[in-house]
Amino acid sequence: MSTYAWIVHDAHGRDLRTSELFSTREAAEEWLGREWSGLADESGDSVTLIENGEVVYQMSLRSE
Repeated sequence: MSTYAWIVHDAHGRDLRTSELFSTREAAEEWLGREWSGLADESGDSVTLIENGEVVYQMSLRSE
């Protein structure tokens, strides 16, 4: 069974925090959709989606 989590990074690439674990990629992406602006407000600059410890993809939180 796969587990997914987001790692939130600051503008320098340092890890700020890791999200809760999700059992599906869809659930992880829904969470990011709900939390997007709050993460940016917390100095989040980018996120990385991890599946079972492996990078799935990275993306910016900036709206520019």
